Amino acid sequence: MIPIHSDGGQVIGFGGRSLDGSDPKYLNSPESPLFNKSTLLYNLNRAKDQMRKIERAVLVEGYFDAIAPDHAGIGGVVASMGTSLTAGQASIMRKYAKRVIISYDGDSAGRAAALRAAPILLSAGLGVEVLDVGAGEDPDTLIKRGGVEAFKAALESAHDVFAFALRELVANPSLLSSAEKNERLDQFVPLLSAVADPVMRNDAAQRVADGLRLEFETVWGRVRSRGPRTHDRGSSAPISTGEKRVLGALLSESLPQSLASRVQADFFEDPNCKTIFLELERSISVGQPLDFSTIATHLKGDTDLTRLAELALGDETDEPDLKALEDTIRLMERRFHDRRLKEIQIELQEALREGDPVREESLLNEKLELSRKLHALK
Repeated sequence: MIPIHSDGGQVIGFGGRSLDGSDPKYLNSPESPLFNKSTLLYNLNRAKDQMRKIERAVLVEGYFDAIAPDHAGIGGVVASMGTSLTAGQASIMRKYAKRVIISYDGDSAGRAAALRAAPILLSAGLGVEVLDVGAGEDPDTLIKRGGVEAFKAALESAHDVFAFALRELVANPSLLSSAEKNERLDQFVPLLSAVADPVMRNDAAQRVADGLRLEFETVWGRVRSRGPRTHDRGSSAPISTGEKRVLGALLSESLPQSLASRVQADFFEDPNCKTIFLELERSISVGQPLDFSTIATHLKGDTDLTRLAELALGDETDEPDLKALEDTIRLMERRFHDRRLKEIQIELQEALREGDPVREESLLNEKLELSRKLHALK
C-alpha cells in the first residue's frame, strides 16, 4: 500500500499494488473531491522544494519510478498517478518549475506516452525534454541496474522534445514516401501548436521541415490549417468569455454549490484560468479565505496574475446569470469529454498493438462511461 499525499503533506488516499500478478495491477482509492487523480501528482510534497530551487521537474509514470530516484537522492521527481497526464497536473508543475524532463518507460508504449504528454506540458508554458532510459528499462530498473549515477547521466543527456520526436518519427527521411511524410507531419502538429513563444515555435517548425526534408511553408501551413486553437501565455489574446465568467462566479462565491461542485480543472481550456482554478481549489482545501490577494500570492507568472486582475476588475464577479453559467459549465464538460474520447481512441489502438487486453478493457469501460455522460449532457 502506497500512501498518497497532498502537496501540503496530508495523506489523502492510497495506491495498492498487486503482489501475485492478479488484476488490476494497481488499485487506487476511489475518486472524491479530496482525491482527484487529474489534479494530483505523486511525491509532489517531497519534490516541490527542489523543483522550485532548480526550476526543473522529472515526470515519471508510476509510484515506484518516483520512489527509486527520490530515495537515491535525486530531487524534483513526480508521477502522474498512473494515468495519462492532464492539463491540471501540468499547471501544477508550472507553479514550481520552468522545465520538465519526461522519464517514462523505454518501451514503445512509454515513448508514445511521452509524445502525448509533451504538448500538454508545452501548452502550460513549460520547457520539455525527454530522457532515454533505454529499451525495456524504466527509472526504477535503471537505478537498480546502473545505480544513481546511471540515472544522473541519463538526465544530463535528455533530449529536447523535438529532437526526441524527430528521432522517434523520422529515423530516415530518405526512405519515407510522400504519404508517409504527410502522416509524420500530422503527428508533429500537436507539438508545434502547443509552443507559445513564436520564436521557439518557428525554430521548431524549421527543424521539423529539415528533418522531413520539406519546405518550411509546407510545415507551417499544416500547423495553421490543422493545429488546435491555443492560447499564448505571453499574449493578451482573447480567451473564452464563458470560462472567465464561471471562474469569476467561483471566486466571488456567487455560484451555487450544485453548480460549483461540477466544475473540474480539466474543463478549462485556457491555461491561465486553469491555473487560477487550481489555486482556488488549494485555498478551499486548506481552509483559506477565497480572496484575490491570497490566490495571487501563490501564482507564478505575469500572465496568470494578469488574468486574475482581469477577473478582479471585470464584470465576471457581478451578479451572475445562473442559467447562462449552467449552460457554459455543461458546454465545458462536454468539450472535455470529447477531448478525452479522442485520447482513448488513440490509447485503444496502442493497447491493441501492444496486445494488452487488461488496458484495452479498462479503456473500453472508460469510453462507455464517457459516452453515457455525453448523452446525459445533450
